[in-house]
Amino acid sequence: AAGKMAHGGVAEYPMGEEAEQTRRTLRFVFSVACERAFPKHRVVGGNAVGNGYWYSMSPASSAGGVLWAAPCAATDAAKILVEMQALIKQDLGISDEQVAYKEVVDYMKVSQQHIALNLLTQRVPLESTVRVKTCTVESTRHMRLSWFPLLPKVSALAGVPFSVESYAHGGLMLVQGKTLVDQPALS
Repeated sequence: AAGKMAHGGVAEYPMGEEAEQTRRTLRFVFSVACERAFPKHRVVGGNAVGNGYWYSMSPASSAGGVLWAAPCAATDAAKILVEMQALIKQDLGISDEQVAYKEVVDYMKVSQQHIALNLLTQRVPLESTVRVKTCTVESTRHMRLSWFPLLPKVSALAGVPFSVESYAHGGLMLVQGKTLVDQPALS
C-alpha cells in the first residue's frame, strides 16, 4: 500500500506477514552488520520514522559528554551498508534457538546489547535457556532476543531496496525503500 505524506512524498508500505518478516529481518541484518563494522560502539534504537528506522550510535568509548544522537559520518553509514550487502550475499541462515541463559547474558555483555541484557537480568529466569535468533558469520555466532519470526535466510533480502544513511537530525537511518520519506514533524 502507498501512503501520501503530508509534505507530498509517497512512501510504499508493503503489508502482510511476509512484509513484516522482511522488515524485521532487515533490522536484524543491520544490527549484525553494525556489530561487525563497529564492535566498540553500541547502536540502539530502531524507532520507525517515515519509511525508515532511526538508530543512534554511541561513541567508541563511554566517555561522558558525547551526544548519542550526534550525526554519524556518511562513511560510517556506507561501511554498515557494505557489511549488510556482504551478509546478504553470504546466504546465511537465521536460526531460532534455545541457548543457555548464562551464555546469552555473557554474549549480551560483550556485544553491548544493554537493553536486552537488562531484560534478561532484571527478571528471574524461568528456564535455564533463552530463546534467541542466531546467525553465524565466519564462525562467530551473533544472537538477538527472539520476539517475532524472521525470514529463514538473509539472502531473502536480495532485491529488497534499502539504504543506510547519516540522518540529518542525528544518528543513522536504515531506509526500507528507494529513498527516505521523512515524517513532516521531524523534517
